[in-house]
Amino acid sequence: MEKPVKVKSLQKAMALLDCFTVREPKLGITELARRTGLLKSSVHNMITTLEACSMIERTADGKYTLGVRCLCLGSVYRMTRDSSHHIRSALTELSALTGETVNLAVCREQNVIYLENIRARASHLALDYVGETAPLYCTGVGKAILAFLPHRQQEAVLAGELKAYTQNTVTDPEALRAELARIRACGYAVDRAEHEYDVACVAVPVLDGGGAPMAAVSVSGLEPHFTEERIAAFCRYLTKTAERIRLFL
Repeated sequence: MEKPVKVKSLQKAMALLDCFTVREPKLGITELARRTGLLKSSVHNMITTLEACSMIERTADGKYTLGVRCLCLGSVYRMTRDSSHHIRSALTELSALTGETVNLAVCREQNVIYLENIRARASHLALDYVGETAPLYCTGVGKAILAFLPHRQQEAVLAGELKAYTQNTVTDPEALRAELARIRACGYAVDRAEHEYDVACVAVPVLDGGGAPMAAVSVSGLEPHFTEERIAAFCRYLTKTAERIRLFL
């Protein structure tokens, strides 16, 4: 028995979202109106609201596509299903190998939201961020994701407020652009106490088949632990873990 629909406008908004598919990821107002049977003025109003909520994004050619918040919600859904056991197992093994705290995060607008946290037994830091958000531009997981987002989304972040959280926070847009290029080239990001004092982090993105970031996984701990030698070792472990996690996202 179908449940009664109490909010018709929300049902119509969901119908708009359902129009976007892998075969047709970009649609215009006229196309959406034709497919849903709604007035173009109504479609425009709903699309504008969905865009303000980051559920929809406007493309360079004036059409629309699903927004980054859809990715975040999808990742949360997947993480709460059976696959979460396999993901936590992979993260736990990574923490045991590195002796450091491990995190998994996804993108949420211009921030990351932490979905999983495995604290190393020997760690003296209480680094449990689950459910918390942090900026893309100054965290390991954030930069790992930001480097592989579309150019327009990167520029939106760099054009926004780049707050300094510590003396190490990079707040110059040009310097950040150069760092994002380096991350794309080498495949990993390093946070050298840029978001929290004395806390360093190495992160790699979890990419889908098309190279888009679905999430990022990181190793975090006291900054003195993150020598160049250990960073190289962490990256090898992180890359293998990201490949395992990709199978369950």
